[in-house]
Amino acid sequence: MDQCKEGKEKWNPHNRIFTNPQGESLYGRKISQMMRSLFDRAGLVAPLSFHSLRHTCISNWLHDVPNVKLISSLAGHSNIGITLDLYGHVIEANAISEIDNLFATMRSLR
Repeated sequence: MDQCKEGKEKWNPHNRIFTNPQGESLYGRKISQMMRSLFDRAGLVAPLSFHSLRHTCISNWLHDVPNVKLISSLAGHSNIGITLDLYGHVIEANAISEIDNLFATMRSLR
């Protein structure tokens, strides 16, 4: 893959994520059918999509990993502002939970 001046890899349309056995790109309906097959095999009966899994994955990372910059990079966002705009509610929920835990700990020490 080519490198841009910041040293990051440029996106290359030949580096495909979803391909058939011959290495040809899958699009639209074919990806949906493949994902539905995987969901069915995993016993997930709710109407899920690849985007649902992406959102869940990023939300879980934000819940478990304190490095928002790393998560933003893994999500492919160009800056952490995008990540915080889309997933800030997860961080707020974590903060409230942590404060509740802190107060509970303080009360138990009295």
